[in-house]
Amino acid sequence: MKKGLIIKLAIVLIVLVLSYCVFWFFKAGQSEKQINKFIADNSAYISSGEIAVSGFPINQKIVVNDLKITLPVNLIAKRQIQIKQLEAKSSIFSNKFIINLTDSVKVQEVESSGEVYDIEFANQPEIALTIADGIISELTYSDNGFKVVDADKNIINSATATNITTSTSIGEADAKTSKVQISFKDLEGYTLIDFFKNVLEKKVIEGIKTEEIKVVSADSSLSTPAPSGELINPAIVDPNQPNVANLPTTAGSPSAVAVPVSNGHGQATVPTYARSSQPEPIVPATQPAVPVVANDPNLQPQNVNHQGNLANANNPNDSLAQNQFAPDAISDTSIIKSNVVVDFTITTTPSIQSQPTEPSDPAQIQELPVQFVQNIKIDSLEFSNPIYKINISGNALVSSDDNYPSGGITIKVEKIANLLSQLKNQFKQLAESKKSNSIPSGTELSVEQSQSMNLGNYEIFLNNISLKIVDVANEIAMKNSVTKDEIAQFDVRREKNLEFLVNEVPVREIVGKF
Repeated sequence: MKKGLIIKLAIVLIVLVLSYCVFWFFKAGQSEKQINKFIADNSAYISSGEIAVSGFPINQKIVVNDLKITLPVNLIAKRQIQIKQLEAKSSIFSNKFIINLTDSVKVQEVESSGEVYDIEFANQPEIALTIADGIISELTYSDNGFKVVDADKNIINSATATNITTSTSIGEADAKTSKVQISFKDLEGYTLIDFFKNVLEKKVIEGIKTEEIKVVSADSSLSTPAPSGELINPAIVDPNQPNVANLPTTAGSPSAVAVPVSNGHGQATVPTYARSSQPEPIVPATQPAVPVVANDPNLQPQNVNHQGNLANANNPNDSLAQNQFAPDAISDTSIIKSNVVVDFTITTTPSIQSQPTEPSDPAQIQELPVQFVQNIKIDSLEFSNPIYKINISGNALVSSDDNYPSGGITIKVEKIANLLSQLKNQFKQLAESKKSNSIPSGTELSVEQSQSMNLGNYEIFLNNISLKIVDVANEIAMKNSVTKDEIAQFDVRREKNLEFLVNEVPVREIVGKF
């Protein structure tokens, strides 16, 4: 009797052990399968080497080698993140994995130099993901600071804190909704000129090559006065000083007016960016001009408030002077640290293209490619620093039968004059970096010479932007009734398969102004 009971207990125990083993391998296998599926579904952006599963009997541990992630959007940079090895660990009874980076993390430039940089973290980032309903339903990432450095330890980019949260769910008709929240604190080494280079530069160069963008050398005679009621107010000069209209424009910049400002130790020039429609007589020799030096303790940074009065940055009672930078600081991007907050939702809905006629073979219906329509709702995309602040919100629709997104977004810029001043300098610097050898006229051009000539035209186009961006931005901003004082608003919209409009002005017309 006892012997039979022992045999039955042994059989039950063996069944339980075998059942648990089957459960463990099934659960670990499903986790590995979902990770492989996620990588396969996003193969355009993600690839990996060997994936190994271990941890029996209590845990499940998935080790991923040579993981490469190419950023799906180029807003920050055209780069690929290379993770030599990471380890995802979880209890066998849980769907939440804690991820540790167990080897080096690098980043490589994708389209330019191909240079590889090291990523140094202040401490180990906290990463977790949850697998549910056959998908990676949640992903969280946070760190207390990182640096992207080159071989000589020069900082390329850095931030003092990063947080990323995504949540994904599957709804009706297999619609997948992903909520994404991203924030960088004190992001260094990125400004709007980087956005231009990452997102728009290639399109502009192609447009110049195809002559969709006509390039004409800038000439001061082509300049037009800023419209009345202009956004960027000229400084109101001391009555004892010469009138702004009687001062020459700064060399190489017909839209910059040098306004002399008394600093108690002589005269200094503070550039403002309202175009003067008056002639440009010679300045009397009695009015010397001493440039402002940001690091000179004897020169106090001065700014123009929205009433047109000069504001002292050292006056704690002048709220408009708070966090204002001297002109050198505006142009020097190496000292600017920005905060970035992104909050958006992507809803992806699959749709099968309908056949014009009923197929003779029903199986052909399954062979039709599945198309996707993405609706991107931007709750907030904020880029801010002590110089200026940009906030973007709106909706965009991406469909397979349209090359560009449609919908509408609103771009609100605070302290617009500072932003335009910075862009003016940066486009000038970019133009200088693109200088190429000229091609003799009347020469039959080879492919290489043609490309060089296009690059020369691109350099001219960049220089034109530098010269005219203040006037053009001012003109377009003033077409929006919300624009006032130092705040400008740009409403961008596009109907499907039609042209983009900015404050109801076609982008083609705006580009033509340069």
